[in-house]
Amino acid sequence: MIRADIALGNEPNITVEIDELIADFGGDEGLPDVILGIGGAYYRQGRYREKAGDIDGRNAYYRDAISVYERLTAEFGDSEDAASAYYFSALCYELIGGYEIAIQYYQKVVDDWPDDIRSPRLLYRITKLYAKLEGSGQISTMDASIEIRQACKKLLEDYPASRYVDEMRKTLEHWNLIYAWLLSQQK
Repeated sequence: MIRADIALGNEPNITVEIDELIADFGGDEGLPDVILGIGGAYYRQGRYREKAGDIDGRNAYYRDAISVYERLTAEFGDSEDAASAYYFSALCYELIGGYEIAIQYYQKVVDDWPDDIRSPRLLYRITKLYAKLEGSGQISTMDASIEIRQACKKLLEDYPASRYVDEMRKTLEHWNLIYAWLLSQQK
């Protein structure tokens, strides 16, 4: 019912609704999946708003999705759905420009669920977000080079069969040159 309300634009008080779900079904092992689905309904509405050119509406729905996903991770952090909740939270943060938090959540999935099929893509996304932060002046080129190189190395070492290997090799070479140049300038 909650997902239908969201899809129809009827805004439930999601905090109250989730509190009631947890109170009524807290011991049910399927509850995290239900909560994940509620977050997904908000996420999808955000995508629809984006396609319609409604950026404020998009951002509001993404923030609602984040709220639901973060509630899931707070209540059921050891569930199988927690990795997906962190992933979708990160994606929503990325889409509204919260790159630092997106990086933290992507990294959490990689660190805590290294066998998650999304991990190579998340390392790739991490490099792109650090490059955006550096390009906008939010972090130094040195900090970006350290973090990007670290993500590239992790992907190349831990996921050698990933489809991102070739691009990450090129990215690593590029940022190795930048890092070496920055070090040479410090002398």
